[in-house]
Amino acid sequence: MLYYVFRLLEKWGIPGSGMWGYISFRALLALILALVISAWFGEYFIKYMKRKNISETQRDVKIDPFGVKKLNVPSMGGIIIIVSILVPTLLLGRLRNIYLILIVVTTVWLGLVGFLDDYIKIFKKNKDGLAGRWKLLAQIS
Repeated sequence: MLYYVFRLLEKWGIPGSGMWGYISFRALLALILALVISAWFGEYFIKYMKRKNISETQRDVKIDPFGVKKLNVPSMGGIIIIVSILVPTLLLGRLRNIYLILIVVTTVWLGLVGFLDDYIKIFKKNKDGLAGRWKLLAQIS
């Protein structure tokens, strides 16, 4: 989005606005913005999830191969990653690029699959989550 704003400013002769046309500059800004978003948003999101007691149920000890006791660990951390990817991409990317559109659609689709899996685990109290065949079908589609 900002790419097109600064291209317009470049046509008007505003100094420094041509720098936004370089992918290296926009990639560096996207990296910095993604780190800031993940640190800032992640902290508040994890605190919110802990406050609302939205966490994964305890694993069955018999099927836990590593002995990890996953009790009261907030789930749905993928939301932090998705937001940290999509916000800089939509702000700094060339939105008419077909490859960017494909990546955004794929990221949102697989994020929804992950959200559905976590939703079933947490709110439906089903430790298995989304059935494997449905996960695979969603990933292939």
